[in-house]
Amino acid sequence: TMTLERALSPLMTIGGFCNLAMFEYPLGQPRTYISCLYGLAKWSLLMYFWYYPCFIDSLRIHKTIYIVDIYSLITIILILISISRFKMEGREALRANLGPLGQKYVEAVLRGAQDKESGIDHVYGVYLHKDGLMFGNKRFDVDDADNIIIDGVRYAGTPGLYELIFKRMPDGALYTEDDTHKYKSMLLMTSAHKHKHHSQGRLLSNRGYKYKYIIAPLMLVTRKKQSKKSGKGLPHAMTLNDNAIDYVHWDDPNELVDRLRLLDASHRAGNNAHDNEMLSIIEELREAGLIIN
Repeated sequence: TMTLERALSPLMTIGGFCNLAMFEYPLGQPRTYISCLYGLAKWSLLMYFWYYPCFIDSLRIHKTIYIVDIYSLITIILILISISRFKMEGREALRANLGPLGQKYVEAVLRGAQDKESGIDHVYGVYLHKDGLMFGNKRFDVDDADNIIIDGVRYAGTPGLYELIFKRMPDGALYTEDDTHKYKSMLLMTSAHKHKHHSQGRLLSNRGYKYKYIIAPLMLVTRKKQSKKSGKGLPHAMTLNDNAIDYVHWDDPNELVDRLRLLDASHRAGNNAHDNEMLSIIEELREAGLIIN
């Protein structure tokens, strides 16, 4: 059975030779090529408008610069053709080696979908790495029959399992109890629900739908009740701690912003332990329409 990783390996080899990691950026957006194109165009213009006037009296230099300009333009055209072929071959490989579910979910990750309509989970879901697709701390692959392969373990792909893995708000009508059991075993195997995907790390908790209604119940996490005050008269939302499962249920967006300010101050002081929580809060504020970009 052909897997996605095997199907795309020739393109990854070509991309590596051209200093372009295929999965480092969304598929079809080879930024290294664009940078090279910009550099060549700038160099060509510099040669024409600066060196040519300086040496206009020298016929030999004139011819040399003319030839260099011609080669530069040819190189730029070849790069544009390479970009077009690279994008086309990548899309063809995806269409040929992804099943219906893979085309719906995996392709959205590969093209770097960030819009709300895609519903892709960027906190607990599959993500792009320079060497391929990752789920937590394990390599993630699919085949043309929509089977899911994680760390050599093959799972029969179902619409519900794909929803649980890829979506920020999985459709409850699609996944079954068996899907949730498989998803739990995947989380335990990959630590996708842990801070920095460390097996011994703290739980990456937030107010999002997926954590609150799927991950927390699967991991039997009990949310502590919010207390009005703690510490030296500070609201509980303003108390920074590293407890793996103690996460405040936010009722007021201002409390969420206060929490973000506290985490940012901690980050500026050199503590990077709460970076993922900061990202989760920012995502919550963005979903609430309080952050526009």
